[in-house]
Amino acid sequence: MRPLKQVNISPGVCSISEFISPDTIDDDIISASSVLQHIPATTFPFAWEHYYAVNNSVTNTTSIVFIPHLVFTPTIVGAGQYELKWSYASSANRTTRDSIVRVEHVGGTQGNAADPSILYSKRLEMKDAAAISRVGGTGTDQEMTGSGFVELTLPAGPQTFNFLVRTFNADTVSSIWDARLSLTRVG
Repeated sequence: MRPLKQVNISPGVCSISEFISPDTIDDDIISASSVLQHIPATTFPFAWEHYYAVNNSVTNTTSIVFIPHLVFTPTIVGAGQYELKWSYASSANRTTRDSIVRVEHVGGTQGNAADPSILYSKRLEMKDAAAISRVGGTGTDQEMTGSGFVELTLPAGPQTFNFLVRTFNADTVSSIWDARLSLTRVG
């Protein structure tokens, strides 16, 4: 096994020095070596970009129209392939009513067939009666979490992604918290 000599990672650009090339990488050097073995040159084919947004606070609503919990507007440096990942926790305070959580790309064209801006939509049917709030003001001790990802082809420039929530009926409090959106260039 040859020793790992140098890997340069700096904001905006990642490069692998001349000491590491596909023919000199041994599988025992690094756990991600299979990824490195497929890099044809000593420089990654794109600049590394990563954007992240989080809202840990609780949004409670009785609205039957979607309201924003997290608005994420990164300015993309280079056009290319990106992976958008999300996660959240949600609840509703009635056993017979639902909460709906949605991730949308404003002006997007790669979402679902009914609305190309919608990347994720989840209708959550809670099965627990209202109780003492486990999370600030949600009116229930129940909690559902969700996560997902999608690959998108994005142009350079500002992009807007929204994490939205609504209730199915106005007599139900729908809540969302611990929402995260992460956008990383993958190609």
